[in-house]
Amino acid sequence: MQNLENIKHKGIFTLEHFRDGELIGSDKFENLIVTEGKNYVANSAYNNKIAAQPNWFVALYGNNVAPSDSLTAADVASILGELNTEVAEATRPAWTPNAGNSGASSSNSEAVAVFTMTQDDTVYGAFFVSNSTKAGTTGTLLAASAFSPSRAVQTNDVLQLTYEIQLT
Repeated sequence: MQNLENIKHKGIFTLEHFRDGELIGSDKFENLIVTEGKNYVANSAYNNKIAAQPNWFVALYGNNVAPSDSLTAADVASILGELNTEVAEATRPAWTPNAGNSGASSSNSEAVAVFTMTQDDTVYGAFFVSNSTKAGTTGTLLAASAFSPSRAVQTNDVLQLTYEIQLT
């Protein structure tokens, strides 16, 4: 039996970029699970010190920065530059895990998050957070990822984002 110390959390964002209904790009990006996210996992799953978050959300960011381990939910608007008015959706899209996910992996591949761009811009990354409010600074930031390469988008482009979290 594997010790809890040896369990590793890993996440992967899959970004699909559509223009005029046609897929023009698809990339996968591993993410950084930040200290705030590690503390959340340890204190909710293993130590029962805090309640599990009932809902999670994904969002995109527009600053050319790589997420650091010290990044928190309070920082996403200022440091990452969350795309807010640049996307048409009123809130951060909900991460809805697949019904048939296995215990060691969970994904929203059957209900991908959709972002409709309202202007030409560059998307530099994505993050996974417990607050649905765009540019919100509360909640728990679990993970973030810089896209390499970044993604140049145009008005009315659609980005579909899948997030898979794995325990190994």
